[in-house]
Amino acid sequence: MGKQYHVKCYALDSYGQGLVKFNGSTFAIPRLLPDEKATIELLYTKGGTFAKLVQIDKPSPLRINPKCSHFSFCGGCQLMHLPYFEQLKLKQKIVTDLFWDNLKSQQKIQTDFPGITHPEVVLSGIVPVLGMKNPSFYRCKIHAALSEDTKHNIISGFYEEHTHKVLSVDSCLIQDPCAESIMKSIRRLMKKYHIRPFKEDTGHGTLRHVLFRKGYHTGELLTVLVCGTEKIPNEREFTKELLHLHPEITSLVLNYNPKKTSMVLGKQETVLFGTGSIQDKLCDYTFRISSRSFYQVNPGQAEQLYKIAISALNLSKTESVLDAYCGTGTLAILASGLAKRVVGVELNRDAVKDAVYNAKINHIKNASFFCADAGEYLTKLTTKKESFDAVLLDPPRSGCTTAFLNALTAASPKKIVYISCNPQTQKRDIDMLAADYFVDGIWAVDMFPETGHVETIILLSKK
Repeated sequence: MGKQYHVKCYALDSYGQGLVKFNGSTFAIPRLLPDEKATIELLYTKGGTFAKLVQIDKPSPLRINPKCSHFSFCGGCQLMHLPYFEQLKLKQKIVTDLFWDNLKSQQKIQTDFPGITHPEVVLSGIVPVLGMKNPSFYRCKIHAALSEDTKHNIISGFYEEHTHKVLSVDSCLIQDPCAESIMKSIRRLMKKYHIRPFKEDTGHGTLRHVLFRKGYHTGELLTVLVCGTEKIPNEREFTKELLHLHPEITSLVLNYNPKKTSMVLGKQETVLFGTGSIQDKLCDYTFRISSRSFYQVNPGQAEQLYKIAISALNLSKTESVLDAYCGTGTLAILASGLAKRVVGVELNRDAVKDAVYNAKINHIKNASFFCADAGEYLTKLTTKKESFDAVLLDPPRSGCTTAFLNALTAASPKKIVYISCNPQTQKRDIDMLAADYFVDGIWAVDMFPETGHVETIILLSKK
């Protein structure tokens, strides 16, 4: 045991961790709230110095008992010890503080606005975080890892925080409960048919993970068995009994992933039942979802997010739109009904195939999709003196590359809507565009209740 110190939390970071200062350094500590006094222990590793929470000496009056018994170990939820309304206030403050300078420079400021917690002023350009009426069981993508306990019993659940150790969990308060009974059946059938969990260190065993994708509106259910082997022992009998026990399974897929990797899915798949994919509705359009498809894990909130984004563009039938990170074409398809033409660009070839298919089944005639690097695509268009009136951006958490932002500036669209699941990288990118664009509006949507994450939508207008 290392030396212990007494500290006071002064704020939360963007991941919902408590921030403390000690000996000139700042440490982020999970499950600690502002104004709480606590005892911490410093841990010295090759990767640096870390702080571990030992005990809370003076709890915040806002602290509540988490509804989940796994909260202290799992790490999947960071804010379950905070009432939901307070979670939304925290996320509002994170967004407000982060983009304060952008809006201040545009003089979008209103003073003495009642009911807002920002200590100085209110940024009228930021709409309060859009939360959920019921922030439970919202995840329609469910992932369970498999392992054995010390008595060699098969267990399933999540990886314990900062480890590769599987924590046995039968129920989760933020995931759709559709997976719970199926996982119990899978564990029982594994025992019956002599199927063992796959062990990365030895390469022995079969089943590594089970992935579920559920249609929010359709109720269709895709179940993916991720294996370290190309076949499952007694596969026919196992599959037949699983489908008999759970007729709600629409498609059953075996995914082969023998590698030592943090990636859940491998590249090779075999369809055991159904089509290998499901369909769902989003904003009245139909979308195909496969094991690898990017599709929002909280479709109910995603509908609100996309409606805000498309509305912010204020499109007309004379305008052309580029969806620069189009994925499976969701935003491009939603924009197609309001614009003259829409072009989607995506580097993932499988995602582009899904986008083309999704446009076809929705009878979209004015949307086209290309497999290309978005920055290179924009640069080529600029040299040809072609342009877009509006651009949609929904990049990965790492944000946009410098090359893409330079190409975007050269293309000079009139308006940009930038959606981000990581406001920090979004802020960095917007600052790089600040010479040519001003922030014309900010919206925030709580896509992941009980966690420290918040999704932001920013409208940029040409100066």
